[in-house]
Amino acid sequence: MAMVNAPRQATAEATLAALSEVANRTSEGGQPLALVAAAVIYLEEKGIELQDALTAAKNLMYSHDSHLGTDFEAIRLFVRNET
Repeated sequence: MAMVNAPRQATAEATLAALSEVANRTSEGGQPLALVAAAVIYLEEKGIELQDALTAAKNLMYSHDSHLGTDFEAIRLFVRNET
C-alpha cells in the first residue's frame, strides 16, 4: 500500500468526514476510542504497522518546516470547536 504518495487534500477531506461522523454518533469520551479502534482494525487487516502509519500521516500533515498544512489546520480547528 502506497501511503507515501497519498493525495494530501483527499486525505484531509476523508479525515474530516470520519471525524464529523464520529462526532455525530459518539459521546465526547467515546470519540477518541472509536477513531483509534477503527485505525487499529484497519491497519491490522491491511498488514500495516501502526508506527509506520503514524509516521506517514505526520509526514503528510506537516510541511518541511514543521508547520501543519492549511487543510489539516482546518481539521484541528474543527476538533477544537466542534467535538
